[in-house]
Amino acid sequence: KIKIISSIFQLNKNDQEKKLNKKINASQKLPEIVKAIEEIEYNNITTKTINLLIKKFSELNRYDLSKKCYEIAQASSDSYTYSDFINAANDYNDFESAKKAFDDAINKGLVHTPTYANFISAAGISAARNKNKDFKFAQDAFNRAVQKGYGQISTYISIITAAANNCKFDLAIKYFEEAEKKKFYHSKLYAAFISAASENKNFELVKQAFYKSIDNKSFDENIYNKFIRACDYNDKNNLANLFLDQKINTDYFLNSNFPKFNSFDKLVNSMLILI
Repeated sequence: KIKIISSIFQLNKNDQEKKLNKKINASQKLPEIVKAIEEIEYNNITTKTINLLIKKFSELNRYDLSKKCYEIAQASSDSYTYSDFINAANDYNDFESAKKAFDDAINKGLVHTPTYANFISAAGISAARNKNKDFKFAQDAFNRAVQKGYGQISTYISIITAAANNCKFDLAIKYFEEAEKKKFYHSKLYAAFISAASENKNFELVKQAFYKSIDNKSFDENIYNKFIRACDYNDKNNLANLFLDQKINTDYFLNSNFPKFNSFDKLVNSMLILI
């Protein structure tokens, strides 16, 4: 009987958590979140809900409350507590708090891929913004992530962006090539590198990455838009207009979840030959 009652309580607890988290996600104002929490029986707030509040308060420009939730969560924190808070701290230019959270996560063994990816992004942005040596933290975190088995797609995307933003495009190329060797074919990886190459005025590598995204079936509308912006940024306005016209005149992005490349690939090839 005790086991049955415990199971019923757990089911009820999980149901309450789902309902509360759904309300929090839908909330656009602070009073709505407060009301949702007050309606929960026995003040049953789980770690998952606290993690969600860290993100939600950050979105609502209440980073002070994100920090408070992070402090409260320490008694029952998990890996998402740290990765979510690092992301929130990064949004509010609080690299000191992001670094401390990253160090704490490592010391407690509560790390996962987003912990590394978010911290690499935070260190890269801090270094670019403040023109300081924080990029070394990004590089050290990336090296540790690879060593510990967390060198996944998001980790590579973060370090490529961080390297490019800190005028280290040679490293961005190196990390992009590493990711490709590992067959991390993903639209966000190509989009990140197209942006990096474009910012560094290397349109030849922009083209190559664009081609590769098609060859590896990782092409999507985000890459399309990144390429158009790269054309514009690199004074290829005529080419950008050709692509925009094609996008407007076709249902290419609407007819399936996965791109159909045949005729479009021929169009891309013919356009790029003109450059």
